[in-house]
Amino acid sequence: MSILDKVSEVFHPGSSNYKALLLAAINQFGGIRGLLTQFKEKGLGDVTQGWMEGKGLDKLTTAQVDQVFGNEAVQRLAEKVGLPPQAVSEQVSKFLPTLVHHLSADGRVPEGSITEEQLSAGLLDRVKGMFRKSA
Repeated sequence: MSILDKVSEVFHPGSSNYKALLLAAINQFGGIRGLLTQFKEKGLGDVTQGWMEGKGLDKLTTAQVDQVFGNEAVQRLAEKVGLPPQAVSEQVSKFLPTLVHHLSADGRVPEGSITEEQLSAGLLDRVKGMFRKSA
């Protein structure tokens, strides 16, 4: 278990489900590039552009997650990771903007599926941001 897994478990028991959820959510579109295309096709390209620029990292609603992913995909993700569909939408809305920002650093969007290491680094950025806000 990595240090990030241990820290995550303190804040969110069962958080290994969240890592699996986020990997599945992003990689179902073939990675970040495909996910960004999906957002654009659903009329939310300006939102993801903001994330890449470090803006609006706390601005993704569960309704937007449901709009982009669709109810069937949210349900499949929920079954895959053993969480209720509402929890899937909540967790994706909470962590996805920071992950996109981290994974598209300096404007470059990675090709293909993301790895657990890339995801962990992005989640670590999110945790660091939580501590900066509370300081």
